[in-house]
Amino acid sequence: MSVRSAFLGLPRSLKLLLFVALAIGIWLRFSHLETKVFWQDESYTALHATGHLDLRDLRPLFNGRVHSIQDFQRLEEVNPRYSARAAVSAVALEDRHQGVLYNVLERLSLQLFGNSITADRILSAIFGVLAIPLAFLAAFELFASGAVAAVFAAIIALSPFQVLYAHEARAYSMTSFVLLLTTYLFLRATKACTTTSWAIYAVSIPVALYTHLLSMLVFGAHLLYCV
Repeated sequence: MSVRSAFLGLPRSLKLLLFVALAIGIWLRFSHLETKVFWQDESYTALHATGHLDLRDLRPLFNGRVHSIQDFQRLEEVNPRYSARAAVSAVALEDRHQGVLYNVLERLSLQLFGNSITADRILSAIFGVLAIPLAFLAAFELFASGAVAAVFAAIIALSPFQVLYAHEARAYSMTSFVLLLTTYLFLRATKACTTTSWAIYAVSIPVALYTHLLSMLVFGAHLLYCV
């Protein structure tokens, strides 16, 4: 049974549930991005994504003098002096457990959307939305049931944790997306058992590790599943 036929074969009530959950999930992920508190870890994401360092650029401002908010905000703005390589180096030096991929994409987001809290968080919101259809695909591959896949996608869409991650300028939302993707590719590979399918899955592994090092725990679960 294909994914399309499984979806079309869902009862009308489950289709309605999925569409309502999807609509609410998308709205929750993009609502109030600008108004929620921009906390310390998000500030470090913006700091490192723009190539700045805590020890070199931020700490010297704590010198007992009164500084304006602009003195701190300039450290979260894209500066032509610091390239994407500087962003990679900043993560490697001061936040290496997070992985560098999110910070590079965050830098691109700031270049596209400008310097604002919404621009800092929009990337996480997008990955939060993309995780919902991937949840459907991964669950369908695992259980071969459109109903189970629809319920799981609805749970991901309305999960308070997933909504929270989508509102933070941190790699957590992207990590959820990437791990659902790698799990889907893994399940596809175990069924197809072709060189191409396993090669695609293999490529997804370093992508996940460059997103967050804790992804290795999920790959351990994949290995246990094979055993």
